[in-house]
Amino acid sequence: AVDRVLCYLKKNPGKGLLYVKQETVEIEGYSDADWAGCGDTRRSTTGYCVYLGGNLVVWRSKRHDVCSRSSAEAEYRAVAMGVSELLWLKILLTDIGIEIEGPMKMYCDNKSAINLANNHVLHDRTKHVEIDRHFIRERIDAKELILPYMKSEDQTADVLTKALPSASFERNVSKLGMFDMYANLRGSVDRLCVLGPDPYPTCLVARFGHYLSH
Repeated sequence: AVDRVLCYLKKNPGKGLLYVKQETVEIEGYSDADWAGCGDTRRSTTGYCVYLGGNLVVWRSKRHDVCSRSSAEAEYRAVAMGVSELLWLKILLTDIGIEIEGPMKMYCDNKSAINLANNHVLHDRTKHVEIDRHFIRERIDAKELILPYMKSEDQTADVLTKALPSASFERNVSKLGMFDMYANLRGSVDRLCVLGPDPYPTCLVARFGHYLSH
């Protein structure tokens, strides 16, 4: 695994996160889970990413501490972890005087998990996720959170849960805001900057703690 990581870094020395100034301040996240993906423990893996104003600010991949008995349970735990991150970010921004526009969004590709969050009736088969359910339900009732459905093939967080085929990996990584600042040197004619209200747009590429402004 380490060899593959080093090989990827060697082939992509100029890849980093591209941050573009936006006029709106919205918080949205994407959560996914690879159910029972660990061959040894059959524990699931959660992946989630959080965007602020369209820019990636938080991402995480974590194996669950306990086994999930269904894909809906695994996905629901992933949603709960992602929502916790959304709330933390919202509180942080509020403390420094930044108001968030509209409810936060957490995109999920599992309809059963979404139905569980929106269902006021708790069944015996879902009691083991009761705490997570009430945590999310309270935010939905308070109009702080909505859980839009997203097709699995469009789920950005999928790349954080398991190994993907090359084409799917590159597609999901590009959705995370990864940008290759050496693309033009290899003959690419893609536009590097996203034009905004400023006639001289500023783009910021962050990679390994270093910043390049142009």
